[in-house]
Amino acid sequence: MKDKGPDSLCHTIKHNDLIVLATDGVLDNLYQKDIINLIQSHSLSSLSKAKGIKLLASNIGKEAFRLSSIEDYLSPFAKGAQESNKVKYKDYKGGKEDDITIVIGRINLKK
Repeated sequence: MKDKGPDSLCHTIKHNDLIVLATDGVLDNLYQKDIINLIQSHSLSSLSKAKGIKLLASNIGKEAFRLSSIEDYLSPFAKGAQESNKVKYKDYKGGKEDDITIVIGRINLKK
């Protein structure tokens, strides 16, 4: 199989935007809407401080870990496996235990 090369995306950023990077241990267990809901559950003022950002990263990691061990959860990984049309995955359910790493950065454009 020939390597397609890296994906490249361009986004406009604003002051106080959050950038969330996560490993597959997070993304295979949490849907994007779930991550957004976790972010929105924190106050904007708490996310302006390092302590608040660390707490958010911890909460995302804990939720991904919790869901990874639920056997009947239709995780993003399970949904993708079922949709792959591979017979061995047609009834796959559950979270996916894997490494869980989250890095969150807040954009500071003001001088």
